[in-house]
Amino acid sequence: MKNAYRLAATIALSIGCAMVRPPARSVAGPAPGQILVGCDSASGKDSSELQPIYGVIKPDLVRSQGVWWKTLEPTSGAYNWTAFDSMLAQNTVTNFANFGADHALLTNATQPIIMFNVILPPAFYTNSQSTYIAGECAFVQALLRHAPHSIQIVEFINEPSGGENWVPQCTNDQQIAVFTAQLAMAVRKAIQAIDSTVKIAGPSLSNPYDDGFFSVFAANGGFGACDIVTFHDYRMSGTYSNAPTFTPYQVEQSFPDLAACAAECKKWAGGKPVCVSELGLGTPENTIAYCIAAKDCGIWALCPTYFLGTATNLWECGYWDSRKNTPKPNGRAFLTTMRVVATW
Repeated sequence: MKNAYRLAATIALSIGCAMVRPPARSVAGPAPGQILVGCDSASGKDSSELQPIYGVIKPDLVRSQGVWWKTLEPTSGAYNWTAFDSMLAQNTVTNFANFGADHALLTNATQPIIMFNVILPPAFYTNSQSTYIAGECAFVQALLRHAPHSIQIVEFINEPSGGENWVPQCTNDQQIAVFTAQLAMAVRKAIQAIDSTVKIAGPSLSNPYDDGFFSVFAANGGFGACDIVTFHDYRMSGTYSNAPTFTPYQVEQSFPDLAACAAECKKWAGGKPVCVSELGLGTPENTIAYCIAAKDCGIWALCPTYFLGTATNLWECGYWDSRKNTPKPNGRAFLTTMRVVATW
């Protein structure tokens, strides 16, 4: 089957073909042997994002990280949903048939699952752990009441490991892991009080392999509170121009290959779905390899990090046309390739 995946991907790279989108899937996950392919959410600030996001990637899952908690709650207990509403409206697929011919690819788009990442807490909640936990629980409940049935997954934290500068009352990763587990359990209880269908994802580690964090997080009930396990993986692309890339089969930056990373998650989380909620794009060849490796080790979903603008990985790889604000032909083939391999 691996050869079939590679053949399909090679064909996609050569012709940049458009694929027929499979039926929409529930949060329960894709069909056996398939992967949910997602991306960053549209920001709500620029309608031209709709074409590159939904027209090219046609994501099954979008992860919203661009609307920060501290933006939505400028003062304690007082919420300003303007930025969130704009983001949500732009990621809610409606009336695509009304777009012009240059948006023709959008007519096949269906509503993706939306994962909301709680990132960048207000400063007034970072003085103590109890204040932080109470503040986030109130925030997610207010969010779900404000937009009922619009968010399917809440990723309750972002890259806590190494966050001694912002995680309250913590001086090392073990303390952060304990706090993160306590936060996960509290947020789960808060969310289920509003909407029991919403799933909880985490702990959203920056490193896909961290036995020390995972073991402490698991021992303190963190994985029991999560429906989906998330981590980030940028081995395929650096965070700066011309950074070195690595394949998912290589050991890099003190963590092993992708299969071992997935096994680590499943070991501590009891086989729960695993999502790479931030995935560096890398080269087309490495993307093909990553999708194959992810399928082979049973990863549930991939969310390529796809920041639109001058900092995007597509831009750095030379795949983005800044004048038209769309992928170049090779960028379009690159994104199509990911869909081909992931849904083959």
